[in-house]
Amino acid sequence: MKKIVLSALVFLTTISANEVFIDTKKLETECKESNGQSCNELAIYYSQGKGKNSKKTTEFFTKSCKLSYANGCFNLALLYDKKQDYKNALNFYQKACEYGNFDACYNVSDIYMNEPKIKKDYQKAANFLQKACENGNMKACNELGNLYYYGKGVENDYIKANDLYSYACENGYFAACNNFGLLFDNALGVEKDSKRALELFELACANDVANGCLNAGVGHANSNSNKETIEIAYDYFQKACKLGLKNGCKKASAIKTE
Repeated sequence: MKKIVLSALVFLTTISANEVFIDTKKLETECKESNGQSCNELAIYYSQGKGKNSKKTTEFFTKSCKLSYANGCFNLALLYDKKQDYKNALNFYQKACEYGNFDACYNVSDIYMNEPKIKKDYQKAANFLQKACENGNMKACNELGNLYYYGKGVENDYIKANDLYSYACENGYFAACNNFGLLFDNALGVEKDSKRALELFELACANDVANGCLNAGVGHANSNSNKETIEIAYDYFQKACKLGLKNGCKKASAIKTE
């Protein structure tokens, strides 16, 4: 899993690079008047470019968060996350999630599942993924599907995994299409349907999901062994290889040496 980084920080970096005027005095006045958004924007200004000041960056993100501005808490969490201070990062991601930044809910789950310095808690991770998923974060829906698939933090339930993968896939998160296909391929929570599985693997691959390409290649290679299907399988393995999947390279190489 990779944490989600707030797009607003990138957006304002672009503005600064193009030297668009930012009225810091106005932002400071609004921040003093308890405008959390202005405190957050002021902190972003101090995080980069000519005005870079690490102390002020932390100060104004902290003030923004104290004013219950979700993105301020999120950005403060990012600062601690980059310093590998996961205890504080977790605290402020949780606050951001509580205040309505649902990408932060996903990042809380990521810390609970993947950061070695924090005690693993899949049940808490599942709760935060559920909240993020319910509020439109398709990556969270996919990860929650994984927890139901493996029975981590929740009871193993292939039908729920199916529903979550299907929902995320239909809404454009294509790694979930690959996972959805695996359920059909292995008859987990659904009747076995190799044709539907292959369609889902191909959809994932068309959107640069490496495992989707690998599984599409396997699907074609296993369908029959005529020259045409083997060539199709080779193309899928090659794409998986180009997307960084070593097993794709091995399978492509194996076909070439036959």
